[in-house]
Amino acid sequence: MEVNWGWPTVQSGDAPRFGVAQSYVGQKGSAMFAAALNRVAYVNNIPIRARGFFHPSIEWRLRYLEEMSIDPTKTSRFDQVMGHLYAVMILVLMTCGTVAAAVLTAI
Repeated sequence: MEVNWGWPTVQSGDAPRFGVAQSYVGQKGSAMFAAALNRVAYVNNIPIRARGFFHPSIEWRLRYLEEMSIDPTKTSRFDQVMGHLYAVMILVLMTCGTVAAAVLTAI
C-alpha cells in the first residue's frame, strides 16, 4: 500500500533535468535515496515534517539531498564534513581503546 505524504515522488527512470550539471550524487541516485527515505518514513510511521531536537525533519533531508544533486559544490562540502567526522570518530575510538587498555592493565 502506497501512501501519499504530499512530497513529489520521483521515479528512478525519470530523465535528468536539462541545464543541470551532473554532480557526484546525481539525480538518479538522489531519487532512489529519496524514495528509500520516504519508504522508511512510511514503514516507521514518521510524518515527513516531524523533527526532533537532534534530527532535522525528513522533508529537510529530502530537500538537502535534492540541492546536493543539483549543486556539485554542496556534494564536495558534504564529503569534506563526512571525512572530518570519520577522522574524529576513529580518533575517539582509538582514545577509548587506549584508556580501556590502560585501565585493564592497571587492575
